[in-house]
Amino acid sequence: MPGNTTTVIDDASKESGEPDVTVGKIDHYENIAISDWMDKETIIISKENEDLGKMSLEELSDSYPKSLYLYHLNTKQYDLLTRSR
Repeated sequence: MPGNTTTVIDDASKESGEPDVTVGKIDHYENIAISDWMDKETIIISKENEDLGKMSLEELSDSYPKSLYLYHLNTKQYDLLTRSR
């Protein structure tokens, strides 16, 4: 989210004066949960799968079931890995 700050506390950086961690850029992704990295350009995500139709339970009836996807950061394409029902 814009305006948020992440602080890394590392006692080792006090000795050298240089932080061990740097952030080049932060990208914001809507409505997905990133769970792991496959490689530098591909992540595993969980997001709603609209192909499955909305859920039938009343309290979840406005939601779609979630599925796992490979998301390619360079092309912004999704590849379905698995789906749950």
